[in-house]
Amino acid sequence: MSLKRLLHGRFRRHVAVALTITVVAAGVAGSANAGPTRKTNHVAGTMGAKVADSLPCAATQQLRDIRIHDPFIMPDPVSGIYYLYQGTTVRRSIDLKNWCAPETVFTNPQGSWANAAHGTWAPEAWYYNGKYYWFATLHNRNRVLATASTNGQHCGDCGQVWQNQHWRGTVIAAADSPMGPFELLNLDSPVAPSSHMTLDGTLYVDPDGQPWMVYAHEWVQKIDGTIEAIRLERDGAGNLTGRGQGDPIYLFKGSDAPWYYQEGMVNAGQLPPYVTDGPSFYRTNSNELLMFWTSYRKHNNEYVVTLARSTSGDLKGPWTQEDVVVTENKGHSMLFRTFADKQNPHGTIMMSLHNNMNGGSVMRTELYEMRETGRSLVVEKQRTDLDGDPVSHWVWPRP
Repeated sequence: MSLKRLLHGRFRRHVAVALTITVVAAGVAGSANAGPTRKTNHVAGTMGAKVADSLPCAATQQLRDIRIHDPFIMPDPVSGIYYLYQGTTVRRSIDLKNWCAPETVFTNPQGSWANAAHGTWAPEAWYYNGKYYWFATLHNRNRVLATASTNGQHCGDCGQVWQNQHWRGTVIAAADSPMGPFELLNLDSPVAPSSHMTLDGTLYVDPDGQPWMVYAHEWVQKIDGTIEAIRLERDGAGNLTGRGQGDPIYLFKGSDAPWYYQEGMVNAGQLPPYVTDGPSFYRTNSNELLMFWTSYRKHNNEYVVTLARSTSGDLKGPWTQEDVVVTENKGHSMLFRTFADKQNPHGTIMMSLHNNMNGGSVMRTELYEMRETGRSLVVEKQRTDLDGDPVSHWVWPRP
């Protein structure tokens, strides 16, 4: 697939979806202000939380009928309701299958660096220190960082500036409810340095209780996209300010994935962008720190979820790359825990992702039950009873 087609596929996120995660202590109900003695597993939802008996809205639309990009679902232990964020809106459900109509939770304020007309990508809502924080990637195409020296792929000696670059980055807004309205904390710039084109920022809280934003540094700017992290600034009460603190740290680059060229023909005339998308975390009971992230393989013809592992168990790594987890043009996965039931008193860990990335079909959410294996987290089965899609045969490792 050509880069031009790629740009008109993955990067036209007109219908971006939230990833919404509440960080809880593994095995202990809690919130994201975990201290050094509490191990967070970075899965959305509180272990053992109960679902609500009813919704304050009519759940008239099934998940299979909702067009969505970058899905994530937050099981809120306060209300007992699942929240699904999409663009600047949210939907609610109590069974993961039937959902209410979307309601607006965020409006870009006057004076913001971002242009509301240029889209909202991959929003999240995290519960941290007693508040809900909305993370989303905003843009301003009128604030140019660099202009490409030539058009098209066969650019010759065009250096690092091979695509037009503009302001793009994740912001943080705050509210007292998962329904918002969320208020932008920093109107002047995104969290990461404004000279960096970044996206898909997600909250990570380390074992010492320090909050970080982990994000993708765009292949559009880097060619070999990276995953990076920046500490988040807090005020005297421990609340996030919407600003980064200090310089970002580098975790790994897209081309580190050993499977990049597998089963694909290399086009010598095409500059290969190494895409990095959607980082999310899981810490196992054996204290292994895992990161699921998304890229393209087969020389940019197939969107896949893959797995990285920190050999130190620390965010700073070093990180080693493992095999793909889900293939067949499906990706941007995130994790959450279902509400408890009689069969699963602690809830079930689930992965959500979107399908049909490079296809002509409408993108929808797929849901997978996950199982911890001691050192890893693997796919147990697809919940086609909830997502309504045909079962995927491209889940690894195969039984």
